[in-house]
Amino acid sequence: MDVVISKHKHELKKMPFAEQFLLWALREWVYAYIGKYDRHELLSEGFGHLELDDSYLALDEFLGILSTSSMHKIEVRCPKCPSVSLDEQLIVGMFAAHQRSDHDLCVETFEGWLPPAAARIARNLASSIAMDMKHQGLILRRRQICDSDKMPASPDIALRSNTHLENRTVH
Repeated sequence: MDVVISKHKHELKKMPFAEQFLLWALREWVYAYIGKYDRHELLSEGFGHLELDDSYLALDEFLGILSTSSMHKIEVRCPKCPSVSLDEQLIVGMFAAHQRSDHDLCVETFEGWLPPAAARIARNLASSIAMDMKHQGLILRRRQICDSDKMPASPDIALRSNTHLENRTVH
């Protein structure tokens, strides 16, 4: 099943557990990064409960690269926010593409966000995380972007449109 990404509100509570978990980890990491509080022990414990210990270390490195090397601001909502930003959907979609071995789509996503050297490292980390999650049965749904209210974009361009988005911010 595909998830159509549009500018309309997406509710976190309606997402499957795997997607909620990934967004929880992303949001908690960002809040720790911007100095709101230290949540790395909690994140490590959460990944440990799902037998994803190595994935937590990879996620920490992946988000470190994304936060320090991104060529655009990326909107990440606060941990308790009930809605999901377009950028958060794109990140989940990028991991979902890795689970389906859609590496071309992942390459294009990273090329829009990161310089080439950072993109190569981030792609490898994201692939590792996505495959570990898949191995543990945490499957992420493929995303499609809908720029209008009419039809979703082709699955092949689902994550490519993110390069045209501007003014990304941390919520």
